[in-house]
Amino acid sequence: MAEHYQNYTALFQTLQNAVRDSDATKDSPVLQGLIRDLGRENPVEERRPFIQRHDDFYQQIRHRQHSVLSQCSIPSADEVQAAAKAQDLLHLQMLNEIEGGVQGGTTSIGNTDIDDLLVRQCDADIPIPRQLVTSQATNPRMLVELGPVGGFTELGLRAASTYTLNGLQSMALQLVCRFLDKYIDHPDSAGQNLQYVGGPGGTGKSRIVDALRDVFAARGQPHHLQITGTSGSAAAQIGGTTLHSACGLDIHHSSDREPPIFPEAKKWRWKQKLVLVIDEVSMLGGATLFQANCRLQALRDCPDKPYGGIPVVLLMGDFYQFAPVLEKSLLVDRMIDPAYAASLGQAAIAHHRGHSLWLMFRTVILLEEQVRARDDPQLGALLDRVRAGTQAREDFDLLNTRLVDRSQITFKAGLRAITPLNRNRWALNMEALVDWARFHTKHISIFISTHTWRSRTLSQQEVAQTIEQGDSSNCKIPGIFFYAQGMPVVVNKNTYTGLRVVNGAEFTAVDFIPDPKFPGHYLADDVTIHFGPPLGILLESQETKDLTIPTLPAGTLLIRPITHVLDPANSYYKFLSGKCTRRGLPVVPAFVLTDYKAQGKTFVDVLLELRGNRVANGQPSRCDFTSLYVQLSRCKTLQGIRLLNLVRPQDFLGNKPDQGIVDAMRRLTDLAVETRRSFESQQCFT
Repeated sequence: MAEHYQNYTALFQTLQNAVRDSDATKDSPVLQGLIRDLGRENPVEERRPFIQRHDDFYQQIRHRQHSVLSQCSIPSADEVQAAAKAQDLLHLQMLNEIEGGVQGGTTSIGNTDIDDLLVRQCDADIPIPRQLVTSQATNPRMLVELGPVGGFTELGLRAASTYTLNGLQSMALQLVCRFLDKYIDHPDSAGQNLQYVGGPGGTGKSRIVDALRDVFAARGQPHHLQITGTSGSAAAQIGGTTLHSACGLDIHHSSDREPPIFPEAKKWRWKQKLVLVIDEVSMLGGATLFQANCRLQALRDCPDKPYGGIPVVLLMGDFYQFAPVLEKSLLVDRMIDPAYAASLGQAAIAHHRGHSLWLMFRTVILLEEQVRARDDPQLGALLDRVRAGTQAREDFDLLNTRLVDRSQITFKAGLRAITPLNRNRWALNMEALVDWARFHTKHISIFISTHTWRSRTLSQQEVAQTIEQGDSSNCKIPGIFFYAQGMPVVVNKNTYTGLRVVNGAEFTAVDFIPDPKFPGHYLADDVTIHFGPPLGILLESQETKDLTIPTLPAGTLLIRPITHVLDPANSYYKFLSGKCTRRGLPVVPAFVLTDYKAQGKTFVDVLLELRGNRVANGQPSRCDFTSLYVQLSRCKTLQGIRLLNLVRPQDFLGNKPDQGIVDAMRRLTDLAVETRRSFESQQCFT
């Protein structure tokens, strides 16, 4: 009971701090209302036990809210474990099919597959309910490669028409298709097409990938196309896998190690590839590109050609967006004088080699036409000036007209927000969840992650500070998880890449499976607290609608709690007196995102905080140029943009991209002119 008192007090203190101290939620009427409701019957002040919810409490809520679990029994702990193992198998199968390029991937698990998995996991005693399984899952499958139905160029023209690609998008696709026809006819003399497609955010780069996928599908050769992204989120958005997974890269191994010995089946698949796509190349460091090159040479048994001789390597992305977190952009070379190479570390040498590989990409298309903001020329022009670093005082004044009064901020109708400051994100997500849930009459469940301290005696302040500390790049688990059925959530960890459950992926939370060890307790009529995480949370999205996982409702998938050690050696947790183990869900509400996780997304209405990601002497640092550009370019219209606070002059005026990036982009602009001239001259002769 004492621990419950401590956790409840920590929750109450977190809410009060958000209302009193946070710039984002100061004097929030939504949070003030929640505090009042929780304070009406305060078990801690009255020193009485918490009132436990009765056994069928949540089932009544499920029926009232038409939950996916309202018509079936709640999975037991054993059934949750079995579902997780079946889901893991499905993830591996689908990952294998994504990397193999198979169309119509497996979306259900047969009983034989489950039994085989459980035997290998030494868990065959876990009961699995026998379900009706589709013939796709039970019958043997054979992949038959049909003869091509047309040349790449012809099919590329059809795909360009189907996707209504503009001139530059069509050119990018045709450059790939024409080369592939040339390669099919003369594989020994065609060489390689190393191509880069760039352009501002919202110019439709991903539609080129979609069209290219259709071309290979029309030829009955989807397995000849490998689509990857530099992050799990980027890969999921284009229906691929991560570059690290596809090439067998290990971020923990040094770049000078010999490539591993790959299975012959994996090597055979890679030798069939005609095109490798790498998306969000701005986040690809030179060292990683070099490592990928070495892996591809080993996978294709072709050590003397870049990327193992893959006919087409297509890099895509905008270098004005976020750069690699732990590496340097491959646009810029770190090595000034090769004479000093011997004194440099392996990482610097690997980056230099990766940069040299990057310089081989001389076929360049820079998309220009705004697709996202096509209906708002005013916003498009503003983004162009910000990108060029020529924004003026008039732009500054115009942007500040989008400031909204704090009392007008509401998340009831689907407003989303972006902030680079984690603490503001934590507070705003609490406000957004309560605001949204109460407007839609959804019950609110609050889960306090469990914390196990190594120290024996702890102050209430240390407990509260630990629980208040939310998720970040250092810890994927929030200290407090606010839940309401139907809310948007974002996953913080690459959990099931094959199922697109990756860091940054968004889903709808449709229900949770309570853990009997952490029953619900009354806080208010529409608020229940659990002093520990659930057994799992059920998520759905457009991509999960065809999934069938035993013991789970159709079209849903399961995320279970994970653990993480909070270490006082880390500056984020220096307030701790000793190490602490946190256990909870790697999932948070997605009403408010970081600028990193907003990259690649489009919003109709969005609340922006144009600030830096650090706070010194109570003031946020200057807004990073990349954050400024990424945030402003997420919305379709200027009218859809709202500001949480006034933009400061230092956040906007004179905020320019790094000069090294600007210089490197000049080279790409020149190459784009050459590419366009060459393509148009060839058009004249065809």
